[in-house]
Formats: sequence, structure tokens, C-alpha cells
Amino acid sequence: MTFRVAARTLFHLGAELISSDGVAFYELIKNGLDAGSRTVRLEIVIALPHPTYRQLKNQLINHSNGQPKGDTPSHDASFESVREMACHGIDAAAPTSSEAVQRLRDAKTWKQLCVAFESVYSDMNYITISDTGSGMSLEELTDTFLTIGTPARLKEKEQWITKSRDGGGTIPHGTRPVLGEKGVGRLSAMRLGNVLHIETSRAGETHWNILNVNWSRFSENLDALIEDIPVQPVVGARKSDAHQAGTTILISELSGIWSLPRVLEICQKEFSRLTDPFTKGLRFPARVYFNGQQVDIPRFNHILFEHAHATINATYTTDPEPRLSGHIWYVGNRRKASDEREKTFVLEGTHAVSVVGGKLPQEDITADTLRRLGPFSLTLYWYNRQRLSAIEGIGNRKAVRDLLSRWAGGVMVFRDGFRVSPYGNLEDDWLDLDRRALAYRSHKVNRAQIIGKVEISSVSNSHLIDQTNREGLRDSVEKRVLVGFLKWVLETELLGFLDDVDREKQAKEEIDLYDLEVRTKDHDAKLDHVLARLLDAYPEVEQEFHIKALIQENRQVLRTTMAEVLQRAEDYETGRSQLVHLAGIGLMVEILAHELNRATTYTLNTLSDARRVPVSDQIATVFSTLEAQLRSLQKRLRTLDPLSTRGRQDKESFDMVTWVQDVLDTHRAQFDRHSIHLQFRTVPDQGARFTVRVVKGMIVQVLENLISNSVYWLAQERRLTPTFRPEITVEVDAVEKQVRLSDNGPGIEPARQEQVFQAFHSTKPPGAGSGLGLFIAREIAEYHDAELYLDPTRSGPFQNLHTFVFDLAPGQNHSSKDGQ
Repeated sequence: MTFRVAARTLFHLGAELISSDGVAFYELIKNGLDAGSRTVRLEIVIALPHPTYRQLKNQLINHSNGQPKGDTPSHDASFESVREMACHGIDAAAPTSSEAVQRLRDAKTWKQLCVAFESVYSDMNYITISDTGSGMSLEELTDTFLTIGTPARLKEKEQWITKSRDGGGTIPHGTRPVLGEKGVGRLSAMRLGNVLHIETSRAGETHWNILNVNWSRFSENLDALIEDIPVQPVVGARKSDAHQAGTTILISELSGIWSLPRVLEICQKEFSRLTDPFTKGLRFPARVYFNGQQVDIPRFNHILFEHAHATINATYTTDPEPRLSGHIWYVGNRRKASDEREKTFVLEGTHAVSVVGGKLPQEDITADTLRRLGPFSLTLYWYNRQRLSAIEGIGNRKAVRDLLSRWAGGVMVFRDGFRVSPYGNLEDDWLDLDRRALAYRSHKVNRAQIIGKVEISSVSNSHLIDQTNREGLRDSVEKRVLVGFLKWVLETELLGFLDDVDREKQAKEEIDLYDLEVRTKDHDAKLDHVLARLLDAYPEVEQEFHIKALIQENRQVLRTTMAEVLQRAEDYETGRSQLVHLAGIGLMVEILAHELNRATTYTLNTLSDARRVPVSDQIATVFSTLEAQLRSLQKRLRTLDPLSTRGRQDKESFDMVTWVQDVLDTHRAQFDRHSIHLQFRTVPDQGARFTVRVVKGMIVQVLENLISNSVYWLAQERRLTPTFRPEITVEVDAVEKQVRLSDNGPGIEPARQEQVFQAFHSTKPPGAGSGLGLFIAREIAEYHDAELYLDPTRSGPFQNLHTFVFDLAPGQNHSSKDGQ
């Protein structure tokens, strides 16, 4: 025994597997292109429009009630009137209009008129898809077309991919990629209509090969099996030219309601995007007609691209190692050259794994996972809708906004130049851009502002597989990695860049409030002088209008307002400083809780073991172990103490060498757990002392952030490469007044050496970090007139930077902000 398939299963597949009429057309057109046809002709003929059909059918039913059921000719005036109304209801533009009218006029009885009317609607409303490809022989109609899920196209595609790989990944000359592979595209005909008629032939054959299928037969008998419904191709009429080849598919008894506006909508919203609109001169290889009139498939007006406010070009490569790199170009106002900004970004190695690590189970992410994804490219245009204006070649501001609205929708995906639907439609937020924009109340990056595309190929991205229903890519690790990379580019790089641009503009527009106060006082004094001269010259003005009192009253209001503004500015600076302290305390509390939990657990386990040990000298060893654990916890508490409310603002003098050693000692257990080898050096190497006067707790915050950052990335590198041996090197230089921390982890790409210090910038996955650690550390450095930076002279693999420098005397002897 084996599985048996009910006939109605085929009917349901066609109705439900093909998700829309646009997808159904696309599948049938792709069949023609895969057969080698340069273009495909799609023609929709509607002789009797549906609204007219419904109206006239009601009249036919009403007038024929009570009439003789036989074929006795009717001479009733109402019969002639209804028949003429039916004839006038035929669309004269339809190629079959004459035949339809004649069929109605030939009806002599109510019964004949009803039959003729229904036959016109079912037979003379139809869709044809014609191609001039290779065609099918009678045997191919039988063995291939009638085999659902046939591997014929899949075998062709595999051969095409093999040839491409042999040619270095380029498309074989003169060939087009094989688009179909699943063998279910023919079910699209079932979605469009109930009756299928195929005429096809190969070059050299003398006759056409015919196949007729009435899909309703597969659902009439609920108990019938698929093999119980006979479908047999036959030899048809002789060809006028034996060299002629191709296929024509005719679909009648249409399921949908068709009109010119609906065909226009499909051409504008779907067909126009089926081939890459970003490439000039590339057109969707199909011609569409409605009742003999060609319907234009709009091309994208590339002038709009030239007026984007930001552009992203990015590429992902896998040879020799996975690497995502790109460039962002911003221009807010094309009339101002100073309004242009540029930024490059790079993501590779462990950082690339980390970006997508939060989206997937850890065990799924390896370098091989990133290689399996395969190379892709991203092109994206971003628009500030509030700044849109009239563009020559497009029209006024409304025309520009309308064009953007028609094409915006996010990031589309194109494989071998043909679209993978529905990505990039406004109905499909596959990258969660709008949800994130709403959640963070930041509408700078949402789908209504973006026209973008990702380019993939059958050869290089074989693990990105289309779903059978053509609704996007099948869920897989590789697809989720792709989504993770795209979200990082948009949410971190683009949004972060736009935020930076806004902050930079705001900084340029800020007013020095204290300078404003001086200028206000100066103008106030001048006003006193002018007012005195005015009153001396015109004393009657003061007597009549009391102008002096009025001016003094308003001056007092201005002075009060100015004082409030200055107080607000001072409060802001105080709040900013408190934010730095509180964020650092939060980090230390998190570390303390983590270490306290481990130490407590170990202590309990040690005491539990002690209960089972006989009273002997071994008890001394147990308590010695317990004492060591408590000492470790005590040292951790000692480093936390300077962060308390009592101590976090107090400056004190101390030896940096000793203090750095104390902080590192609290991490010994953590380093041992992660198998991190610590090297601690001083300059000079003997007797180095480095006395500073700073806020001691703040120095802990800087060191803890740097250590925490290194430990995380070393752990990620070890997870990616099990043979990796992590190392941290800390160097206290008493001569240069610097603390330098290095590790042998993935490092920081030179393009990001400043970005890593920006608030909320991080390549860690959600939940692994907020992107504030290095930002806080640099704020603390600036608070002490010090510097924190990545040493550009110390690079490792990929030329990445591996050394953080905390310079407490940048180019001069150290002095704190308040002069202490």
C-alpha cells in the first residue's frame, strides 16, 4: 500500500497554494520564460463585464418567469428589449464582441437567450498566456505537464547552476536563469479559471498538441481519486509552419472579476516590481493587453533616486571570511554642500556572528553558517518625506510624494533579477521596521521612507529557498541570518547615522547661554542710556504713558526668564553627570550580584562537603577555602565602595598601579572560568608608581567597562573557534600616564573606532549589552580632562584595533576639570 490522493486535493492546491492572481500570472509567465521565450503575451478578454452580467441576469430571471419552458419562439416585446439590452452590454472593444452579439441575436426563446447569455460570459471572457518558447510534445504534455511536482525544471536549473559555477559564478552567455523548479506553476491556471485549454508544439512537429482540463471535475465526486479523473492530451490541427514552436494557455470560466482598472493596478503594483526596477533599461519580459489595448507596465523614474536624502550601498562576501561592508551617503539639503555627510561600516568575524546571534540559538551560529548564506548586495534609498519638494522630470511636491508612496515599502528581494514576493510591499513588514519605529517612537527609518533591494542568486545563495506558495523565502537559519544583517544595517548603522547627523546639526545651532547673558546685560545697560536721553528730551511721554515703569516691568520679566534658562542648563549638566555615575553603579551592581551569587553557591557547597568530612585536620583546609572565597568577595566590595553616594564625587590621590592590580584581582575567578590568560605589566617594569588625583570610583567604572567588553568578545571568539586561547594584557605606563588594555579577540574595525564610543552603538545581540559601556567610560575620561581611545597603531587580524588607551595626561600634565 501507499498514499492515495483524492481528486479534490488537486482542486484545493490550485485554489489555496497560489496566493493571488498576480502570483498566478507570474508563475505562468515564468513557465514561458523558462521555455526560452524572449517575451510572453498576456491577454485578458472581457466581452461581458461582470457588473453588466449581474444586472442583465437579474432582468433575464425576472422577465422569463412564467414563460414557456420549451423552445417556442417568443414574440413578446419584453423579450426583444432584454435581448437588445444584452447585446448592448457587450464591450465593443473585446476581440470576441461580434461573435458574442451574434450568439445572443441567434437566441429565439427565453431559454435559448439564458443559455447564450451564460455561454458568452463563461466562454468569451477569457485569459490567454502565449509564448514562443520551445513548446511541448505530446509525450511532454503527458509525462511532464500532467505530473504535479515534476522535477524537469529543477534538473534544468541544477544544470544551469553547474554551468554558472564552472564559469566562475557568472551567468552562462546567452542564457537566462531557470526561474521555476517546484513543478506546481500549472496550478496557477486553476486559480484563474475553471477551464483550461492548451495548444503547444515543438519546432519540427507537424501538428499542435492539445490538452483540455475542466478543474471542477476534480471536486464533483468527493470519493474520487486523482487517477479516476481522465485527462488525455490529443493531436490537434496541422501547423501552418512546421518550424513554429511555443505554447498558448487559454483559461475560461474565470474565477475573478476583471476590468481595465484592475489590470492597471496589477501592472502598477505587481508586474512593475517583478524585475529589478533599479536597473535602467530592464523591463519585465511580458506584454499585457486588455480587450486588445496594451496596458503599460510602469518603469521606475530613476530621477527620484538622484534626490534621495540618504543612500546605502553594502555588500556581503564570504571569501576568504564572512564580511559585511558598506557606505552611507547623506545629503539633507542639496543646495548646501556643507549638509553632506559620509560614513563607512564594516562587520566581520566574531562581530558578524554576534549581530545575528541574538536572533538564533547559539549552537546554530558558526562561521560555516555565515558562509552558507552566500554573498548578497544591498542598495537602499531613504527619504525624509517632510523635505520632499518638486523635482524636474517628476512634477510638483504632490507628484513626488505620490511616486514615493507607490514604490516605498521597505526592502525588496531579487533573485537573478526576478523578484521574490512579497518583500518590499507595504503589506509585508518582514524586517519589523515599522514595529520598531513605533516602539521606539522614532519614525526616521520606516518602510514609507525606504525603497531598497537585496540581490541574491540561485548559484551563490542556494540555501535561501522560495516557499512553494511564492510567499517569500522558506524559514531557515540562513534566512534569519540575512534578516539579522539587514536589520543591523538599518536599525544600527542608518538610524544611528541619522541620529548623529541630527545631533551635529543641533550642536551647531546651540547658543552659549552664558555669552547670551553677558550680551543681555550689555544691551540692558544701553537701553538705560537711551531711555534716559528719551525722557530728558520728551518728559511729557513719561507723564502721559509711564513708559519707564512699563519698560522696567518687561525687563524684569526678561531677567527672570534668563535666570530660569541658566538654571535649566545647570540642572541639565548636573543630570548628565549623575547619569554617568548611576549607569556605572548599575554595571557594578550587576557584576557584584553575579560574583556574589557564585561565591555564595561555592561557600554553601563547601560547607555541605565539610559536614561529611570527619573532624580532623582536613577541617582546616575546608575553612581555608571558605576564607579565600570570602576574601575575594571582600575585595570586590572594596572596589565598589568608592562608587557609593558618599564617595563617588570625592577626589583623592592614590597609586594607579596598585589600584589597577586590585581591580584585576577581583576578576581572577572570572578569568579562570573563561580560561583567559592575564598579563599585567608596568612601565618601568620595576617599582613603577603612577600617582593621580581623581574620583576613584569613576576609574573603577572605566576599567570595569573595558574588562567586561574584552571578556564578552573573547567568549564569543572562543565559541566560534573552540581552539582559541583568550588573552588580556593590561599595561600601566607611569611615564606616559596611561593605562592600556589589549586582548586577542576579534577587535574593532578601524571604520568603527569612534562609533564604539557612541551611546547605544553595539554589535552585541539584544540582551547582551545596551551599547552604553564605552560611552560612559569616555564620558568619565572627559570629566577628568583625560582621553579614552583605540590605539590606531596597534592592529591585529583584518587590521582590526585591539588596544584601548586610557590617557590621563593627554599631551600635558594631568589636571582635573575643577583644578584640583
